[in-house]
Amino acid sequence: MKKTSKIPNQEVQKEFINCIEDGGWEPVMDAIRSSDELLSSTLDGDEEKVASMIEQAHQENTSILKYNDENALACVISLAYYSAKKDYSIFRELAGGKGYADMVFVPRSNVNKPAMIVELKWNKTASAAIEQIKNRQYIESLKGYSGEVVLVGINYDDGDFKKHVCRICRNGAAPKKRQGKKYFHRRRCFYCISFMEAHRNYLQVKPRRTWN
Repeated sequence: MKKTSKIPNQEVQKEFINCIEDGGWEPVMDAIRSSDELLSSTLDGDEEKVASMIEQAHQENTSILKYNDENALACVISLAYYSAKKDYSIFRELAGGKGYADMVFVPRSNVNKPAMIVELKWNKTASAAIEQIKNRQYIESLKGYSGEVVLVGINYDDGDFKKHVCRICRNGAAPKKRQGKKYFHRRRCFYCISFMEAHRNYLQVKPRRTWN
């Protein structure tokens, strides 16, 4: 049986963090704080901040031999958004619409935050990444979710400055469930057709002549 432990309240959590910091784990705490800040900046739509933080994480966590690699960038972004796992289920290469979304963040059931779809580009544009999410309908990958969706496009240019650019769009919305509407439509058509057939048959009945 798998056993888990929980920290009961905020006071104990703070003491736990203090113990980690005193034990020489300050770099780990810095990374967690940075990850929290990255998620917050993404949801706030701060494109420049997100691009800057992704660029820093890319430089710190990727070797020079693998720097110009989209898969390496995807791994770096997964690491950069590590703290988001407490609020999101994170998927890579998730099938949806007309292809596979690079990264999809689905909020957990008890979390009131929008879903996110992240698309990565190399030597293209962040705007092209956003357009790909829309054109290929990656939002369809969010089955069972009908809330707001944040679309994030990140492009890395391997020129002299190795610049990262981010575009964030909050206009996305997951498709709403239509089962009830379709059921009502079929039901309505069934009654309409039944009525028309009954009415047609009624008109075809020839009236009988009665004699007094």
